[in-house]
Amino acid sequence: DINTLENERVQVSYHGSASSTGANAFVITGYRIDSGTPVPIAAEHIFQTGIQTDIDFSIFTAELTAGKHTIELMVAKGGDGGWDLKQAGNSTQSTLRAIRFKSFGIGAGTIVIQDTIPGNKAISAVYPAWENTGFEVTINTIGSEDVLLTFVGTMILGTGGAPQPAYIGYQVDSDSTVRAISPMITAGADGDRDNLSFSTVISGLSAGLHTIKIKAASAAGSGYSVMATGSKLSAIQYRGGLIPIQDDGVEIVNKPSALNFINALVEADGTKAKITVPAPWTSFTPTGSWNVNVTYTGMYRIVGDTLECRVKITLSGAPNAATLTINLPSGKTIDTTKLLTPSAGITPLGNTSMHDTSGATIWHGTVAYMSTTSVRPMSSAANSTYVKAGTINATIPVAFGNGDKVECIFSVPIT
Repeated sequence: DINTLENERVQVSYHGSASSTGANAFVITGYRIDSGTPVPIAAEHIFQTGIQTDIDFSIFTAELTAGKHTIELMVAKGGDGGWDLKQAGNSTQSTLRAIRFKSFGIGAGTIVIQDTIPGNKAISAVYPAWENTGFEVTINTIGSEDVLLTFVGTMILGTGGAPQPAYIGYQVDSDSTVRAISPMITAGADGDRDNLSFSTVISGLSAGLHTIKIKAASAAGSGYSVMATGSKLSAIQYRGGLIPIQDDGVEIVNKPSALNFINALVEADGTKAKITVPAPWTSFTPTGSWNVNVTYTGMYRIVGDTLECRVKITLSGAPNAATLTINLPSGKTIDTTKLLTPSAGITPLGNTSMHDTSGATIWHGTVAYMSTTSVRPMSSAANSTYVKAGTINATIPVAFGNGDKVECIFSVPIT
């Protein structure tokens, strides 16, 4: 049993063995999810009574819905003989594993590219010649990267065939060398099957795009076919990520390879840590109560539930006679339940500065709450012993004119 999030896939891996109780037996293995239709993976042919053979496969499921799922190993018998499921080699038990992967595709922490073929592929090439099986993936590597190549497949002997090795291998790009996997032996009867599955690591690929093809060959001219049903090629790149260990197993939470965790917000979310990565800064054109002889420029970003803004007002002459207020970016609304005292002109939200270019004077002040969609820059002014805050208008704290500026930075909780 495994608990998944929405759209997660599961890597189902099995390592075990089978022992024949009669000659000419097919060992057919696969899996099913939640009592659904069994998915056949590979067939292994056992020729004589008492012969033991390994059963290994590793394959990814389709995307699953959120919730609890039951994954079962499924087995079936083919041919005339019977067989028993055994322990794997000298280990104490056969092993079925299910590992969750949150993200698939380019840019995720774990990248999995897969391919299948629409129908059986007949192989007539005689080793050392090779031919394409139709299984092909293209990956994008970051340089000196290791890639796990996994192929799950079954061969079926053609009409009039004789016992012969079936060669399987892979080719990277247009490399003249095909990396051959050990040959598998099939029986002589028409339609006999054997397992072509393998896993291998391709090391040290240079940065850029690479195409990997599965190649096959036979040792005699009778030939065989690579079955389409249950066969799949997977190229897996592990880019790291966050790996919290839970009581129900290992959950791999992926991150895009270019994601920057600097200034990330970490919050408690039940029994887990929730990480919120700040969105990039976005340029926008603010608006406000001043609308004569002014040019507004601004940038904002959202971090969790907080809107951060930077606004500059550049004047080309005297502004209109209005108390200065600045509107939030379109569609953004302040969540007043997260302000202790949402009072207009009082609740502080940030800082402001005013620059009088003619007198080379700079005033400082605060940015205060005005409404759920606007803020009010405030100027500091002398008041006997203490400094007080006052509104900003066309003549306070200076008679604004050409070249003068008002700059503000503030942050507010948003709904």
